[in-house]
Amino acid sequence: MPQRLQFNLRALLVAVTVIAIWLGIEASRARRQRAVVLAIQQAGGAVRYSWELDDNDQETGATHPPGPPWLRQIVGDDYFQTVVAVFIVEVPIKDQELPPVEYLPDLRTLAVGTTRIGNASLPRISRTKRLRFLDIGETAVTDAGMRSIAQITTLKILWVGTWAAPPERAITDSGIRRLAPLVNLEVLHLAGRGVTDSSVPALGNFKKLRELRFTHTAVTNDGIERLAKSLPKCEVTCGEP
Repeated sequence: MPQRLQFNLRALLVAVTVIAIWLGIEASRARRQRAVVLAIQQAGGAVRYSWELDDNDQETGATHPPGPPWLRQIVGDDYFQTVVAVFIVEVPIKDQELPPVEYLPDLRTLAVGTTRIGNASLPRISRTKRLRFLDIGETAVTDAGMRSIAQITTLKILWVGTWAAPPERAITDSGIRRLAPLVNLEVLHLAGRGVTDSSVPALGNFKKLRELRFTHTAVTNDGIERLAKSLPKCEVTCGEP
């Protein structure tokens, strides 16, 4: 066999092998995503896909995933779309019932507020690599869970705390201090009487904050004034639920 033909055959075999590996990886990803989405829907939640939201999480106006309709009909839409947002709110799911959202590699938004999840769910959530928005307000999450949240350094928006929580379930000043690694935070909503003026120095270190809201906390007007000086570009507000 001529040497050139042998080379071409080798190149073809390598190309076929690479394509086969890529197809296998994509098939596995699509199957896993499909299973996670089904679990989210069965839990009473909903998802948004990459073709629905742009990189700034604004509506794109698209009505269907990319890719040829005939091919999507054969292999399924999950080969042409990735989940970027998950909403499971105001449903009574517990830690063991939280779908495996850590298997959604492009997840940017996760809202699980007003559920019964607690600290046990947070190590799983912290495995997400691109999360920017996290709502765990009105849940069973306590100070102990803040160490896991602090590992999600991509976060820009965080809602945390339970305004009517008993002391043993409240987010306190100690928990707020554990959030120090979240230097990219731009929006922070805090709730619960466990948050007091003692959190002001820690909160003043979040220099990228543009919105800080306290709901039913023990932060005083003096604390608000001190924060306004530390964070002159941040809108600091207090409100009741």
